[in-house]
Amino acid sequence: MNAAGLAAAVEAMAAAYAPDAPLALALRADALRTADDKTARLALGWAREHVRLALVEILQRASDARVVPSGRDAETLAWLWLAACEALAHELPSAVADRVHALLTFLTERERVLE
Repeated sequence: MNAAGLAAAVEAMAAAYAPDAPLALALRADALRTADDKTARLALGWAREHVRLALVEILQRASDARVVPSGRDAETLAWLWLAACEALAHELPSAVADRVHALLTFLTERERVLE
């Protein structure tokens, strides 16, 4: 995993969760539709956890390649990455590029951001 690969992964996730993207629209609709359906909420949570686990793997590979500083908690960074992407669905489309840049900077920053 090189820096370009991590950037591509961040941009792909951001595109999937962009305000007008099909995934973001579907998640908003499902959140409303499944509010009282425990089985559906469990299925959405299971899917979300698998996305987070995939992000952990990406971050571990990026750390091994020294793209992400070593010593960072990949589990927590993956959770933050996913939360940031989920928040993109509620942003103005014009703000998404700035948010994606900030996320990539956060993930690759050489100073310790998380203690």
